[in-house]
Amino acid sequence: MAKKESRRVKTLRGFIKWAEQFDSGQYLFRGVSKENYKIEASASRRLGENGSDPERLLKINKEMIRDARLEGHDLKNGQRLSDLELLAELQHYGAATCLIDFTYSAQVALWMACRQRSKWNVNGKVFAVRSNDPIRFKKVTPESLQENLDYFFTTNVRTGYSRYQWQPKQQNNRIIAQQSIFLFGGAKIEAEADCVILRNSKETILSSLGKSSGITEARMFPDFDGFARLRAHDRLYVEPDAQDYLQHGIAAEQEGRWKEAITYYDEVISSQPDNRLLAEAYYNRGIAYGWDRNKTDQVIEDFTKAIEIKPDYVEAYSQRGLYFYFDKKDLNSAFKDFNKVIELEPDHAEALCFRGTIWLHWQNWKKAKVDLTAAKNRDFDIFSAFGIFYDGFEGFKEDTGVELPEDLRTMLLAAVRQSPNYQH
Repeated sequence: MAKKESRRVKTLRGFIKWAEQFDSGQYLFRGVSKENYKIEASASRRLGENGSDPERLLKINKEMIRDARLEGHDLKNGQRLSDLELLAELQHYGAATCLIDFTYSAQVALWMACRQRSKWNVNGKVFAVRSNDPIRFKKVTPESLQENLDYFFTTNVRTGYSRYQWQPKQQNNRIIAQQSIFLFGGAKIEAEADCVILRNSKETILSSLGKSSGITEARMFPDFDGFARLRAHDRLYVEPDAQDYLQHGIAAEQEGRWKEAITYYDEVISSQPDNRLLAEAYYNRGIAYGWDRNKTDQVIEDFTKAIEIKPDYVEAYSQRGLYFYFDKKDLNSAFKDFNKVIELEPDHAEALCFRGTIWLHWQNWKKAKVDLTAAKNRDFDIFSAFGIFYDGFEGFKEDTGVELPEDLRTMLLAAVRQSPNYQH
């Protein structure tokens, strides 16, 4: 097996490049906030100079298990917890145990190395440990899980102390979010490689992880305890920024809370963020206003502002074109917008369909047929766009005063019969 490379990085991209050398599923990762930290259990730190002594580590954990049982803390959902299960539960609430948190995700480990604001003045580190080696690591089975802690700290004349890996089957939300697994035992755990995270890059890397991978404190600690800790007295309040408000607005809009979404988009716009966020806020606010049929002018105004900020905003042109077409009956403006969409994105099937429909209004049968055929060939349901809105050929004639020629009727009728919405 090729020797793995260690590295010092200052960007998320540099870290990902380092992590690419590790085969998925064969390595586990641990992030620590200080470069000089070792791979050791939190309970070892309580022992000071004796922290590396397996017998002392076993003793302090057994005493904690004994005391927890004496005080009745060893039951969960009416079931008595095994020694390992009790230690995992205690560690969940902040106790120092012999269990060492690792994760299957290198990026989660990176987040762990960067997350503590108080440690931003020192370098962090991510360790990579090869786990798919039966000589180095044993797995905790459902049967061995019921053993007391002494079982896992017994020695073998030939191999000495064993190392174990354990992924709890009764996983809480935090373990799932962090893709966690525990390593523990009396033998020292060695890393194949490590990556030092330079101190002046930690804050930027945290921001990059949140934006690119959705790795944030709220998602890493999604339980009630994590929610409360995030709002503890010693946690500095961080004012939501434009990106936060935009995401809140999108979430509210997706849940049908349009007025609340508009309020969030207003916050983004008033903060005058960079053009990317500003254009997106205007666009999304236009979508939200669209649920109020009396706000058509506001909708079009927001789409227009989004386009002014981002002249190649395909979605904004497309949506504005639909409002010009259906709500304003302004065929010329709608045509210009659909034309622009097709100029920017020639395979945009919806724009081809509606430009073709406008050609029908203008009785340019040849161009209508070209656009509608192109939309149909791109698997766009032109029946839904034409038949539903106009209730068939007679409805189109009644609404527009235009009677379609026979060849176009035949083409559209064929599209109707091929549509998944067609009912015999």
